[in-house]
Amino acid sequence: IGFQGLGVRGFVYSKLIATGIGCIYLAGMMVREVGYEWSTDAASRMWRFGAPLIAANLAFFVIHFSDRFFLSATRSLDEVGTYSLAYRFAFLITVFVAEPFGRVWNVSLFSYTSNPGWELQFGRVARYLTVALCLACLALSLFGEIIIRLVSTPAYYPAASVLPILAFAYVAREIGDFYRNV
Repeated sequence: IGFQGLGVRGFVYSKLIATGIGCIYLAGMMVREVGYEWSTDAASRMWRFGAPLIAANLAFFVIHFSDRFFLSATRSLDEVGTYSLAYRFAFLITVFVAEPFGRVWNVSLFSYTSNPGWELQFGRVARYLTVALCLACLALSLFGEIIIRLVSTPAYYPAASVLPILAFAYVAREIGDFYRNV
């Protein structure tokens, strides 16, 4: 990207090329191991099931990677760097709370729905997740300034003022992801 001078376009190209190569490789392995047979009915059902997931993943990509490009058009590089540091710390809510929870919950979610009273169990799990996310957000909000001062230079200290807002946004997003699966 840097040597070609393509900027944002180069970033998008690199993601498309890397994903395309991975898809071609995996498709080749799949055809070699299980063969190839086309079913219009199965393809139609998979498309109906997967289309919202495709849209959600595209939105997820845009949310995570476009903000800095828009900010760089209206803000200084220092401000974008400060925001980026705060964003990385806020992402810890996903790394330490939501991802481990999601790995367990997404596997067991559908087994709960087959039992009577699953709504109560679902509500209890939602409460526990929300409390854990809010505690992580509170911890980042209270101790974020100390942590940022430990790991960065004074130029990045203002990231502590943005961190609580971004942490709360991650809490809201993770709660939304929890309900999206249902």
